[in-house]
Amino acid sequence: MAMAVGALVAVIMCTISAFCAMAAHRIYRLRLHGVRTTGRLVDYRVDTDDDGDEWYFLTVAFTLPDGTQVECESTTPVRRLPFGLHRGDSTDVTYDPATPRRISLTSIETTDRTLGDSLAYAVTSVAALVGAALAAVKSSGG
Repeated sequence: MAMAVGALVAVIMCTISAFCAMAAHRIYRLRLHGVRTTGRLVDYRVDTDDDGDEWYFLTVAFTLPDGTQVECESTTPVRRLPFGLHRGDSTDVTYDPATPRRISLTSIETTDRTLGDSLAYAVTSVAALVGAALAAVKSSGG
């Protein structure tokens, strides 16, 4: 029974790590291959997490090369607005040309994910999967 619980926990950890790895890799690819432009801070919304910490989700507007206006909210929150940043101010935006609403505010976001982060999550996922497999084999009597 304890082995089955251990295997279940390992599978859950593996799944969480895999999702984190995919998210980190998406951000890394966006920052590496995305198109950089200048946008304008339109607005922000404040959300509070379970610990009572405030997180700011920034909405920016920018123009694509074909003249299309895009306004969207960054999916990566920041702990606080950079000092002196106000609605209407310019900021750097990196967007995915295939999906322009997928953005990164490279000059503002404090969560700098790199290829190393993606690899760390991937290694953790593999380790959790191996642990789950070993626990499953051991609990089945093998």
